[in-house]
Amino acid sequence: CAWVSNGSPPQTGALTVYGRLRINGAAQTGQAMESSWHFQNRISACSAVTGSDGISSCRRIFVNEPAGFQVNIDVVIGGYTVNTWFTPK
Repeated sequence: CAWVSNGSPPQTGALTVYGRLRINGAAQTGQAMESSWHFQNRISACSAVTGSDGISSCRRIFVNEPAGFQVNIDVVIGGYTVNTWFTPK
């Protein structure tokens, strides 16, 4: 699964995306997480590695994203792809 630190941030700021990988209930440690952030005029990426709890996170800074524009984030961990998003207010 994946989620963001704030689903409705201001138009300028920083945000963290989290990814978690569990297989049959067991946290998967040391798995690479790649994320692609689809801003209105660009795509930005960041990566991280899952910890002992199976959770990884990475942070992006953004400036003047349009209010109401949904920024989609594709998260890939261990070959599994999930999506999350946020919408600046």
